[in-house]
Amino acid sequence: MHEVITVQKFSENEWLIDGILEGNQNAQNVVIMLHEGGYNRDENGLFPVIEGSVIKKENNKIIFQTKSYGNYEILANSLIKNDEFATFRYDLRNHGKSLVNDKMDKRDTLYMRLAKDLRDVIKYLKNKYSFKKIYFIGTGIGALVIEYYLTKINDIPLNDIKQIHLICPNSPKIIYNLNPKYQFSYQKQEYLLHHNTQFTKIKGIFEGKKTIYEAEENYDIEVEFAKLQLKTIYYLSTTDKLIPLELYLKILNKAQEINHNIQYEIITKLNDYGNTDHGLYDKESSTYLLKQIYQIIIDNH
Repeated sequence: MHEVITVQKFSENEWLIDGILEGNQNAQNVVIMLHEGGYNRDENGLFPVIEGSVIKKENNKIIFQTKSYGNYEILANSLIKNDEFATFRYDLRNHGKSLVNDKMDKRDTLYMRLAKDLRDVIKYLKNKYSFKKIYFIGTGIGALVIEYYLTKINDIPLNDIKQIHLICPNSPKIIYNLNPKYQFSYQKQEYLLHHNTQFTKIKGIFEGKKTIYEAEENYDIEVEFAKLQLKTIYYLSTTDKLIPLELYLKILNKAQEINHNIQYEIITKLNDYGNTDHGLYDKESSTYLLKQIYQIIIDNH
């Protein structure tokens, strides 16, 4: 079912959120999916074309591809075969069909703005339907928005949250650092500080100094999130260049000392896509990832 939800009504942040509700509308369990920045609600990410063991290029530019179906689309289609579940995946503001008069919100993409959108999406779903238990799945920015919502807003009983699955989550500690060793993050922040705008051309994301300041204010959000003692599973990539594995493991080890319900799985990718590599979108990795998440949800509901 197609749902259009007005979020943050009567405020300067009012927006239209476009989503798809599938499965049993009378079920008690709803799985809410938040995609990575630059993608859409189906979570169909880009990854380089590999021929043999070589990344394909034309005119010295990498050739990218998408899958026939996005990760969330595949996962939703699997989950709704079980009559005890409904799924809701939506486009974050500025992505897909979540626009106002076909226009984007060109202010800085503040995580709290996206977290308040999620708050209102949940209110809408709980008021209109009979959902009692919520499962969260987030990738990249979507994962960080879930953490922002639960630590900064948290307007639903924690007992209503069954499981949280976070895939290659973004982190204020990693994205905004000045260590030249981590080239992408370093260059990104330097550019933002000097030009007050992003240097990447990712559709739907507008980053500037306000985005940096917000992240710095919530520098230890993973620790704050761990204090909630929620059952959370992180899925990390061995080749992630945006969120380097060695840095995120330090964060998770600290979080696990606070919350023993936190688990993580490191997924080894068959191919390293170089400086472009982020997330788990290649066929082998995403197939394994989706099977893992599906089985854990089904076995523990």
